[in-house]
Amino acid sequence: VMHARLKPMGHRFSYRVMSLLIDLDRLDDADRQSPLFGVNRAALYSFHERDHGSRDGSSLRAYAQRCATEHDIDLSGGRVLLLCYPRLFGYTFNPLSVYFCYRASGELALMIYEVRNTFGEIHPYVLPVKPADVSHAGVRQSQDKLFHVSPFIEMAMRYHFRVLPPQEQVKLRILETDGSGPLLAATFSGHRRA
Repeated sequence: VMHARLKPMGHRFSYRVMSLLIDLDRLDDADRQSPLFGVNRAALYSFHERDHGSRDGSSLRAYAQRCATEHDIDLSGGRVLLLCYPRLFGYTFNPLSVYFCYRASGELALMIYEVRNTFGEIHPYVLPVKPADVSHAGVRQSQDKLFHVSPFIEMAMRYHFRVLPPQEQVKLRILETDGSGPLLAATFSGHRRA
């Protein structure tokens, strides 16, 4: 992970993290893979549906389908993958969780960027993937900022997302801009490990 503040003064830091890429249709399988990992239960590492979506413990697969339906997208027969941080000893903070929602054909149909702030609030940016968004470099999308995240950054901003969907690697870049140009850049680059 890398964060860079570009103005009024430049500041940059990077650090290594472990993230989880989980198939929301295979949560039962994931729960049985290791005694050290649990789904919706306590374990050394765990994933809890109540940490995401509606935050009430309901099905995240159903949540993703509801978001898709609002944009006339059918995810029936397609996969929904969630990239997030797992809980470690019961604790986690996910400043950004990303849903990759696919049609039955395998085509990426929808991205859900779930943003959290330090006050525990959560906001999803639900963006359909249009053909013009996709190139050999990945998916490019943009969205006006609608949710207060940091007291150090104004609300009158725009997010520019660039995503290389999960294969052997997954990459995310968010460039936050104001009326005079780039203010903040954040990137994530991950390599798949079983």
